[in-house]
Amino acid sequence: MNGGGIIEIVPNLFFGVKVRHAANVKGVSVWSPRDDGGFQEALAKNPVMMIVDLASSFPWIPWVGEAKRRMLVLKVVAFAGHAEVEKKRHALEAGVDQCFVRAEFEAILPYLMDWAVSPHLEDSCRESLPPGAVKGVELFNQRDFFEQHEVLELTWKAEHRPVRDLYQGILLVGVGCYQIQRGNYEGALKQLAGGCAYLEPFQPSCQGVDVERLLTEAKNILEEVNRLGPEGLAVFDPARFPKIAVKA
Repeated sequence: MNGGGIIEIVPNLFFGVKVRHAANVKGVSVWSPRDDGGFQEALAKNPVMMIVDLASSFPWIPWVGEAKRRMLVLKVVAFAGHAEVEKKRHALEAGVDQCFVRAEFEAILPYLMDWAVSPHLEDSCRESLPPGAVKGVELFNQRDFFEQHEVLELTWKAEHRPVRDLYQGILLVGVGCYQIQRGNYEGALKQLAGGCAYLEPFQPSCQGVDVERLLTEAKNILEEVNRLGPEGLAVFDPARFPKIAVKA
């Protein structure tokens, strides 16, 4: 098995199967504690991620708090229903890093497993943005979201270190914006959520890219798309499309 493995607190049969299948495809170990003893055993295996269904009746709030306090888990991701606003707030207060609605969570599972395989970033973030990525960012900022995909994909394919996920994250956010332009609601949700998942580990910045700002703006767009729904996407304000800030 690859990576450090994940803890899943997902008693829902449908989503539990989805999580375990996605992990199996990437060769990621999964531990499924259902009591405090099982949770302590799972923590001892040095997992890199926790995935929590906020509808779970298990004591996930103290478990998340302990994992984050002891710095035993690098990332905690949760998911809930659209209307479960209070649960999402409690989750973020408890230490959850990202909270998705159920449809988004299912879409980003493959990206989360990619992260679980390679969670540690090396000194490549201190390097300058490569020429292909520079061109891709220029096209992104010109709102030529189709062409930015073509250019950044070449850079992503040429890079084999974990930093390639930075280019993939930018690319997917751009594709999400392109799907908004096309009026493709489901495509926009999937690509934006995937882009955010890829960008998360590179905060606050990498290779001069202000990742924190881009991630904030992408999440805001994701929320707006969710609010507008499939029928309202036509009135999305293009002024909300993000601009990528890069330090020389």
